[in-house]
Amino acid sequence: MVQQTQQQGNTDYILDENTVEIGKMKVDMSKKIIHNLKKTIGDEDINFTGKLTDSIHRVKMDGVHMVLIDSPYAHIVNWGLAPGTYVNFDALRIWVEGKLGVPSSESQNVTGLIMRKIYTQGIKPKFFVKKALKKLIGKHGVVSLTRVSVKKRSKWGRRLNKANKSVNKALTKINKNIKKANKIASKSINTATKFYKALRKYK
Repeated sequence: MVQQTQQQGNTDYILDENTVEIGKMKVDMSKKIIHNLKKTIGDEDINFTGKLTDSIHRVKMDGVHMVLIDSPYAHIVNWGLAPGTYVNFDALRIWVEGKLGVPSSESQNVTGLIMRKIYTQGIKPKFFVKKALKKLIGKHGVVSLTRVSVKKRSKWGRRLNKANKSVNKALTKINKNIKKANKIASKSINTATKFYKALRKYK
């Protein structure tokens, strides 16, 4: 499995003084992806032998930074396995004895049962790669190279928010005055009605 952290392309527009910083950013991003991958694998409890996390490393090929997962089982753990496929019996037996604590005298039968279950029901995917990347994005967000325009939008956003608050405050005050006027008018009408009824008694 390969997680590419930076696609190669035309970089003629990059200033020379920024090349080193961009390289550091790519390395830092690769390290954070690896950290999140290992943490997610640990949280999902899918790293009994430790070989899955040990198989994760970063490489640089033709200017492209990548995170590689060399374990032959990484694809199955991440994407799952559809029913109708047999897994390696010996590898599964090692997992049964180590992870489940089944003694070797009984592990053959238990492994056979689990193997048949995998064949009929498959293996549910863990999607640990997707979860690791979502953690990275959730913590750091999406990188933007247009910082000036972002600041301008933030400035206008603050002004707009202030204007909205002023308008809402004025509307609230107007509504209160309208309610107060309606209340006074209602009392006046009630008083006039009572007075009119009283006059009719003397006619």
